Amino acid sequence: MKTKGTAQAFKLTIAGMFMVWTTLALAQVEQGRFVGHIVDPQGASVTGASVKVTNQGTDIVQTAVTNGSGDFVITPVQAGVYTLTVTAKGFQTTTSPNIEVQVGQVVREDLALHLGAANITVEVTTAQHC
Repeated sequence: MKTKGTAQAFKLTIAGMFMVWTTLALAQVEQGRFVGHIVDPQGASVTGASVKVTNQGTDIVQTAVTNGSGDFVITPVQAGVYTLTVTAKGFQTTTSPNIEVQVGQVVREDLALHLGAANITVEVTTAQHC
């Protein structure tokens, strides 16, 4: 009898572990990420630009700084609608509103900054974000 009880306990343990792994895997899929490349008007990479995404539904803000190649990654982000804002010394602030992030999606936002003071804002609008 002890062998049968031990086998059942083992099966329950395996089933429980499978449920936990499945839940963790599904939780990871419910998130997305932002990636992009920031350049100046001549197409040169902008290093050290501040990139901020704001979830319009929750007001949660996440940030990143562009690397030496002008690239940034913000991850993980919850599915929702976001506003992306980029600021850098010597450039106008650039804002791209209403960017939808879907479950498991990688949203790419490549932006060209305009020369000028940071207190001037340029709003970028596009029909579709990939």
